Amino acid sequence: MENARLFTQIEATLSRRVNELQTLTNVLTVATQGLDLNTVLKNSLKEAVQALGVERASIGILDESRTKYSILAVWKQGTELYVEPGVVMELTDNPVWQKVMIEGQCEVTDDTSIVQDGKRLERIKKLGIRSALIVPLETSDRIIGSMQFNTIANPKAYSLEEIALAKAIAGHFAYIIENAQLYE
Repeated sequence: MENARLFTQIEATLSRRVNELQTLTNVLTVATQGLDLNTVLKNSLKEAVQALGVERASIGILDESRTKYSILAVWKQGTELYVEPGVVMELTDNPVWQKVMIEGQCEVTDDTSIVQDGKRLERIKKLGIRSALIVPLETSDRIIGSMQFNTIANPKAYSLEEIALAKAIAGHFAYIIENAQLYE
């Protein structure tokens, strides 16, 4: 009986891990299928959104002074209001982004209805965000930006596996962006 339970547990863990690796493979395959960075990022974001079971995602980078944040790519389902590529924001206007991009910490908000910060709550309501997962874009020596994943229909409890997958995807995106910047 115990062996059957352990086998089922191990099988489920292995299956989850295979799915994570397949997702990374899909994202990286899409990321290597073009030379235009914006197209590559948008198409890769679509894969990441599907893998994490969210409706929207964005990628942004820090400027040289590390005080401004520019949206590079967005993928969203539908036509609802959301940030657009090219938008530049002050990092000081958003303490959550500061935490992610300066300190390198992930930010997970499973249910935005519990947010107390007035400015943040206003921004969340304006964009219709129900949950958020923000992970740093980190290269070997610095943080260059962040990836944000959102749900809009319902709150979402992000599992530790989903957070780890988002961080792995962000790590690959960081190098893709860094290499593109070096090429320019």
